[in-house]
Amino acid sequence: MPLSELENAYVGLDQVWGRDGLELHERLIDAPTVAARFNVVENFLLSRPWSSVRRHPGLAAALAAIENNPSIGMADLRDLVGMSTKRLISVFRAEVGLSPKAYARIRRLQAALRLLDARSVGGARVAADVGYFDQAHFVREFRSFTGMTPTQYTEQRILLPSHVPVVRHKYPRPLATARS
Repeated sequence: MPLSELENAYVGLDQVWGRDGLELHERLIDAPTVAARFNVVENFLLSRPWSSVRRHPGLAAALAAIENNPSIGMADLRDLVGMSTKRLISVFRAEVGLSPKAYARIRRLQAALRLLDARSVGGARVAADVGYFDQAHFVREFRSFTGMTPTQYTEQRILLPSHVPVVRHKYPRPLATARS
């Protein structure tokens, strides 16, 4: 099924992976800790036969270009892979589940979260480093994804890096180790 059919949808693991999905769900329920749940998911995903998936040849180049520069212009991306805009969007939505622009926005936000987690640079520097037009653009984009400002995010003391809690995090990071 094209991954774009899963966008903004609530889908059970069994609908994606059948019986294996049901077994994964049961193992996640039985896992005693958050770390154990991550291990269960990681082992499950690593055991999947991803090599059998056929990808459009231009997709790997487009993904690499976005990873290298999440602020890449869509016209530049289109020219790099030699596809029309419509074809690039179609391939991306079918194989990634999002449009190339939406994917790049997410990857740029993730790059910003990594920099903010390091707590070594301010918001203006982060905005410039990851390619936002200015700090106001960065704050608007950040708020649209997370519901909080970058400053509010850095004030959160959470256990998982780059995690944006929906409500106050139930696993707060002790203040003594917040900067370590």
